Formats: sequence, C-alpha cells, structure tokens
Amino acid sequence: PIRVAASLMEELDVRNPDIVIAALLHDVVEDCDVPSDVVERHFGCSVRRIVEALTWEPGHAVKWEQAQQQVRHEPAVRVVRTADVIDNCRDLAAGCTADRASALRMIYGDAHWGRRIAERVSAGAVQLLTNAIASASTACVAAVSEPPLPPNKGKALTIEPSTINHQPSTRVTRYPIRTHVIATTDTLLEVVR
Repeated sequence: PIRVAASLMEELDVRNPDIVIAALLHDVVEDCDVPSDVVERHFGCSVRRIVEALTWEPGHAVKWEQAQQQVRHEPAVRVVRTADVIDNCRDLAAGCTADRASALRMIYGDAHWGRRIAERVSAGAVQLLTNAIASASTACVAAVSEPPLPPNKGKALTIEPSTINHQPSTRVTRYPIRTHVIATTDTLLEVVR
C-alpha cells in the first residue's frame, strides 16, 4: 500500500488526500477484515467509497466482473487500481516467486483489464503499466522453469521453422492438443497481445 500511494503521488501526480489515503487502505477491508464503517469513521465517506470499490469479492468470476466494473468507476477508483496493478507487476518483476500458472494468470489479467482501466487514467499510466507488465513477463519466464514434458509418442506434428506473415517463427509442440506459434523475436507480452 505504501508503494501504491507513493506511485500515485510521484508517477501519476495525484495530490488529493482522500485518494492517497484510499491507496494506503485499499487492501485493509479485504485482507485485514476491517469493516468499511471503521474506514468511514476514521477517514470519511469518500475514502470508504473508494476502498469499497477496490475491495475484491471472493470468487474468480466475481473478480472478473468487478474488474470490468472498475473501468466505469469514478476516476479516483481507476487511478488507485492502476497504481495497484503497476505495483503488483513490479513486485513480480523484482522477484518472481509465484508458480508459473499464478504468475501468468496475473500478468495476462493485468494486461487485459488493467490496461483498460489505465487507458481511462492517462497515457502515462498506460506506459507505466506496459513497462511493468513487460518486466514481470521477462522476470517470470526466466525464473520459472517448466516441468519436464511427457512423452509425445508421435501424436503431435513436428514442424520445422517456417515463415508466417513474413516473420521467422518456430512452431513448438509440447502436447498433442496444444501447439504454440511463437516468433523468435516475440516477447511474452507481444504473444499475449
């Protein structure tokens, strides 16, 4: 929360005290079981409204719906969520300790709905998020080794390097049902796009 508030002030030029306080408290209801009325009693209804909008409800499907709603929320909610997503990606980039599936799910989710929220904040926010996602992608791909491949038993095609859309590419076949086409110059972020 401190890094999120610092990012708001230093990188996104936010000076509104209610928004900065909400950034400091954005996880308190969700992670510390502090009731919203306590936030309101100590910091006011504006801070409570922002913190409640940033609090994730349990469940993956519900979280996706909330992320979609945050695109339409008031600017204060969008700017705090953008700073939080940037911070989460930077945290991954600093030391990717998450398992591969969790790290990629976070990066892909942040790349999708986080960018939509950042676009409603500013061009600078989009650039900060893009850089953070690229750093996290690079760090996580380098840090997390893939499990050994199961025997193929000839069920999948092996295709030699070819040209797709005039770009050199290699088709990598890991499992019979999944084939990934990755250009040698692509980064993980470009593949996701």
